[in-house]
Amino acid sequence: MDIIQLTLETILPVIFTTLLGFFTHIVRKQKSDMEALKDGMRACLRSRLYDLHEAYVMQGSGCPRWVKEEAERVYEAYHTLGGNHTGTETFHQIMKAKIKKGENHD
Repeated sequence: MDIIQLTLETILPVIFTTLLGFFTHIVRKQKSDMEALKDGMRACLRSRLYDLHEAYVMQGSGCPRWVKEEAERVYEAYHTLGGNHTGTETFHQIMKAKIKKGENHD
């Protein structure tokens, strides 16, 4: 009887504390990894907006419709991931650019 009581009072709390610490570490690591992935994806999406802006808005010849559609998809994902105003301003400039006719994209 004493061994069962000793187990319940001493060993089980140690096991539960160890397991709780282990699971807390795993959750924190996953959260950290997810934040790193979000930051990296947000940077890639912002870069794509900048590339579209440079290729079509800065040259002043207008944007094909497909570029504006792509910019909308890229910006939506960027904004959902917490993108800031620099990407927003770039997106708005792409959307304000005149539409360039005659250029198709598959």
